[in-house]
Amino acid sequence: MTGDNSTATLHAPQGAVYSAARVLDQCLDHISGIPGVAPEPISEWRAKLSGQTLNLVVLGQFKRGKTSVINALIGTELLPVGVIPLTSATTILSYGDRINIQVIYDDGRREAIEPASLADYVTEKGNPRNSRGVREVSIEHPSPWLQGGLRLVDTPGIGSVHRHNTDATYGFLPKADAVLLVLSVDQPISQEECDFLKTIREYASKIFVLVNKIDVLTAAELDESMAFIRRTITDAIGTDPNLFPISARHALRERRDGVVQGARNSGFPALCQALDSFLGQGKQDVLAASVARGLARMLSHIQARTEIELKSLDTPLTELQQKIQAFEAKKKAIIQDRDDYVLLLGGESRRLIGRVIDDAGGAFQNDLIRQIDADVARLYRDNRRLPARALYETLQQHVVTEIRRAYDARVRQTEEAVAEAFKTQCARFSTRLNALGDELFRFSSDLFSVRFDAVQAESSWNLESRFSYKFWHESAGLTILISSFMLNLPTGISGPWILNTIKRFLREHVESHEGGMRYDLTQRLDKSLHDFLTVLRDRFDATIAAVEQAVNKGRGLRQAGERQISDTRRDILQRLDVLNDIRGTLEEVLQSLGVGL
Repeated sequence: MTGDNSTATLHAPQGAVYSAARVLDQCLDHISGIPGVAPEPISEWRAKLSGQTLNLVVLGQFKRGKTSVINALIGTELLPVGVIPLTSATTILSYGDRINIQVIYDDGRREAIEPASLADYVTEKGNPRNSRGVREVSIEHPSPWLQGGLRLVDTPGIGSVHRHNTDATYGFLPKADAVLLVLSVDQPISQEECDFLKTIREYASKIFVLVNKIDVLTAAELDESMAFIRRTITDAIGTDPNLFPISARHALRERRDGVVQGARNSGFPALCQALDSFLGQGKQDVLAASVARGLARMLSHIQARTEIELKSLDTPLTELQQKIQAFEAKKKAIIQDRDDYVLLLGGESRRLIGRVIDDAGGAFQNDLIRQIDADVARLYRDNRRLPARALYETLQQHVVTEIRRAYDARVRQTEEAVAEAFKTQCARFSTRLNALGDELFRFSSDLFSVRFDAVQAESSWNLESRFSYKFWHESAGLTILISSFMLNLPTGISGPWILNTIKRFLREHVESHEGGMRYDLTQRLDKSLHDFLTVLRDRFDATIAAVEQAVNKGRGLRQAGERQISDTRRDILQRLDVLNDIRGTLEEVLQSLGVGL
């Protein structure tokens, strides 16, 4: 997008070959040919380099104009705006040849809807407290700007009276690759917004701060407000933010109506130019930096292992044996430390369930039972003229619906909390165990006077949901006979029995769902912990085996003829030349991306 032409098309270049990705792909080619390199991480890094999807998430407090910003970006008033906040249903826009809207429910169902019905699913007025159980709304739209794998995400606002909106917004943060944080020029930036910005920085690698509604202020007032916002953010995060003063309302009208001259007043051209630049190169840089750091870590281990192998060729046998004994003692101590960390992680994971679920479970159940109990009493009063069976079914269906609605939100929020807490635990313990592996490599490197540089790399994990709802009726024969008898009596006689039965049904099923959720999450957490520890142990054992192999290979070759030793030394030196070349290339790539080893 160039100049002030408001009708120009935002566009993320497609099919372009970026130098960092191309160079890293070549590095992967070279390093995959080195003996002992596992193919799995190479395949994962290639997949990451080829990935094009990027989540650009729009965040901010209630009534800052987030949805208007999205409408302005795509050039049409598609998403509903107004004075009522969004529900917990996140809206995700991606490219499609035509508009296609799919509502995705918490139970996995999908429903196609028309644009005119969108407000019935994503506004508090149309879907109060997310009573429809909407997980997210997926919209395909033919905006050229969405091409190239961009996903534009509209989240509920934080800071409204509806807590579930704020929870949904924070829940999407881990998926954010880049963020448009929307502030409002007519309201001073709040402490909550400053704290939110600090949280965003922990997840997103790129943040654009948009200051909306600049059309409501005079030029002097705008200068004063922008200076205050810049100063406040700088004090909060320690760096000068890149601010974009905009009027989303004017920008939408200009882009929709093709007004060129007014675009200068909307502030959108500067924002669009910055977004174009980022979408053209920025997302590849984020992916490339991650691959480069992972590759650098692998390279450090391979170099250390190769140099140990070389040094063992030249070390006198007596001295070599002493070094091997020292290595064995260190290995034993490191393994003990590893096992201690594994036990510690298992204990913390078990306490995690209690901390996240049990601490709040009692209060949640009591509040839910109290709320539904009051609803049931009201429905009972309002429907006492119904036949007994119809009254029973009306009350029972209300209880089922309300428990389902409540546990839709509770399960989603709880599993997100468990997932985030477990992810934090895994990251911490992964760092510790990686450090132990590095310590063994460093010790071995010191033994043989070779170079080893530790490089931090990312950790990943997975948590699969299998929670299901279970509603059932009493099935004992006597109970059914009594129930049938009571339900055929006049409501004036059977009504108290119906009310008490429904209340017992309510308590039993709230307790069973809380227990079912706890059991399910505990089982999933145990499996994830097992899988995580299996991967870490395998990696740790591979680290030990790599050092042992290098030392033993050199020791074995010492008993071979000089010619074989000479040939091996030449092969090792050639391999080290390749590794040093790759290392130099990685350093250049990371430097160009503004990331250090």
